[in-house]
Amino acid sequence: MAERISTLRRANGLSARQLAALVDVAPTTVTRIESGKVSPSFDLAQELLI
Repeated sequence: MAERISTLRRANGLSARQLAALVDVAPTTVTRIESGKVSPSFDLAQELLI
């Protein structure tokens, strides 16, 4: 899932900071999810992937 989130974010031309602002989390949260260090909740994963 981490790779998918990162791929979609970049395909949409968003920085981690911009995506974080859209889903109301800290930019470090997006970075940690994309690096596989943490797993997002189901709800957050849905927000990140839409």
